[in-house]
Amino acid sequence: MFEGDCMRGDTHSEVGCSESGIQAERHTTASGGRLTDGGHDHSTGKAVWMPCDGHVSHTTDEDGAEALLRRLVKQVGDLSWQLEARCAQTDPDAFFPDRGRSAQDAKKVCEDCAVREKCLDWAIEHNERFGIWGGLSQQERKKLRRARRA
Repeated sequence: MFEGDCMRGDTHSEVGCSESGIQAERHTTASGGRLTDGGHDHSTGKAVWMPCDGHVSHTTDEDGAEALLRRLVKQVGDLSWQLEARCAQTDPDAFFPDRGRSAQDAKKVCEDCAVREKCLDWAIEHNERFGIWGGLSQQERKKLRRARRA
């Protein structure tokens, strides 16, 4: 993971290889996805990156890193729309209010955001369970998802 890629609710833990003693950091997302970096492949001894699906990719050369990036972008989708999001210039805590706190400030930011629909579609498609996305809470997105299926 790159510094700053963490979201609220993500956790980190150290994982190690008993055979080599190499330590790696395991990043677990709030939604349960897992990325492990800094590990290695026992058969080749090369450094590896393991996306959520557990597939091992060698990242010791440029071609491997580019292939990994392409696969991760394909898994997650194009997120370039986030650069245009109004929330990118807003305190992220507003979009993840504590239980019982109002989300109205966050929803107001979303009202006239140029990428509101893309944001909402992404959250629904990826079953985002936390925060305000596209102006809707998790419960509101759940209702919309059901209505879209009907």
